[in-house]
Amino acid sequence: MKKIPQLGLLLLLALCLVAQDKLPTHKSGIAERWISAWNSHDPDKLAAIFTPDVMYEDVPFGAVNHGSAELRKFAASEFEGQAVWRLAQVLPRETPVVIANSMPVRDAEYFWGASDRALNPVFNRGANGIDGTLSTALGVAHGGRPTVLLTGDLALLHDTNGFLHRPHFRGSLTIVLINNAGGGIFEHLPVAQFDPPFEKFFATPQEVDFLKLTAAYGVEYQLIRDWSHFTDLVAVLPAQGIRVLEIKTNRKRDAAFRKKIFVEMAAEVARALRV
Repeated sequence: MKKIPQLGLLLLLALCLVAQDKLPTHKSGIAERWISAWNSHDPDKLAAIFTPDVMYEDVPFGAVNHGSAELRKFAASEFEGQAVWRLAQVLPRETPVVIANSMPVRDAEYFWGASDRALNPVFNRGANGIDGTLSTALGVAHGGRPTVLLTGDLALLHDTNGFLHRPHFRGSLTIVLINNAGGGIFEHLPVAQFDPPFEKFFATPQEVDFLKLTAAYGVEYQLIRDWSHFTDLVAVLPAQGIRVLEIKTNRKRDAAFRKKIFVEMAAEVARALRV
């Protein structure tokens, strides 16, 4: 399971190259091994293509570090993907991590770095919606290990009545709330070019005060100041209770950053495959 997000990112980059007609026409050694491993449907063979220094890069967003200064600065300071990368690196071993649909699950695939922490990811798939996200996480955590939920604001708001279970809850749930004030995934669709009606009917912005919302349910709340603050709070999980860690981000800047990073990463892969 730990290898699949890395492989998903590499496959995405390969698709980016194909879309941009940047895939080299000749077959290098790594390309031949990639095709053979991919056709075998064996994740272990696919993972074995890449050396440990690639799979266990100890710098977040390694490809970003080869990109523009603007990309490096934004990734280090504000980018939502930082939350995903840091969770993968610092959570206690074997922590169950419930990952909401829309952008969180995609960021987990793109930026979840390989590690030796044996974390246990949990997803709701089916219709690929956001129904019951909080309730699912509470169910996973109830009577089990301290659990983390990574969710966007709309997914959490869609199931806030799950907090009514708090008086009966036995366990620990830390909710990492990525609050970009709306549906960030829709920023990546063609309809985002048309506003109106995009912002009102697709992005569906919200202005909920999560401090007051959590207080109404008797749930602990903390606003994250910076990434160091966040890392400290998730490196050790509480033994009991429900808490929300809110990370406020900029939806439109994050969408623009993702588009830039994929273009630059595709270019890096193209250069590597030509070596």
